[in-house]
Amino acid sequence: MPRRSGTTARVVAVLEFLTDRPDETFGLSELARELDINKATLLTVVTTLIDAGWLLQHPKRKTYGLGPRVIAAGAAARQRFPDTTLARPHLERVAADLGCGCVIVGVSDAQMVVLDRAGFADPLHGLTRLGVRMSFAPPYGLALAAWFPPERYEVWQANATPSVESAERAVLREAVRLAHERGFVIGGDLPAGHELDRSVHDLRLSSHDTDPALLAELGRALRATGYYLGELQDDDSYRANHVSAPVRTTTGVPEIALMVPLYSGETKGSQLAAIGARLAEAGAQIAEEMAAEAAEGR
Repeated sequence: MPRRSGTTARVVAVLEFLTDRPDETFGLSELARELDINKATLLTVVTTLIDAGWLLQHPKRKTYGLGPRVIAAGAAARQRFPDTTLARPHLERVAADLGCGCVIVGVSDAQMVVLDRAGFADPLHGLTRLGVRMSFAPPYGLALAAWFPPERYEVWQANATPSVESAERAVLREAVRLAHERGFVIGGDLPAGHELDRSVHDLRLSSHDTDPALLAELGRALRATGYYLGELQDDDSYRANHVSAPVRTTTGVPEIALMVPLYSGETKGSQLAAIGARLAEAGAQIAEEMAAEAAEGR
């Protein structure tokens, strides 16, 4: 694996911290404390970012916030990724209502990407960091693929490594049926004590780049142990990986999905159902607003 640059990591930490707090500004001491970076080192980083237009410094308060260069970068990114502007307020409300972190995921270049996030205290929190990618193939991405037309669903399924055999195809068909019935997807986690348990736990909390090889290994393990949870009993507890729901466009095909990661062991069936219902409700509201905006633009 290539060596990581400490300076680059600090630049990323500053930008991600401020991106998660776009309406706030921070003094050098505050930033240094929040990011655990030496003040002298941080001063060099923020000075460089100011010179390049990524940050602005208030002339009197001497606090730092996002600069105009971020606008251009965001406009360029929107050409490659689904627009999440209308979804952002709903994302924040869902995170507040449920009292947990929530992300928006979409697809670009055959990879599932974290496009936005809310409700997480740490901007560098593991697999929920902005820009984190994983292969858009089973077991990842059913909240999108379950509503794809048949030919696009087959492409998603065919991207899996190793290939999906007949028995797993039947499992996926049942998962799609349940997703349509519920309006959301519940992903199961690895069994307690699985050999990958510790590595995956560290990956989910890591502030470093995600390990594609470990994500691929995790995907294979989840496929082998059964990734999608079937019928739930309210009072029973389940090892769930996440709950997710689509945001369907006017064609009925989703380009983004809302997801609540669940890394806390076991969750009661009633709670999983409540999370899913709230995500499905938010997804429908976002889709309605997207349709209204599209109609106005005609």
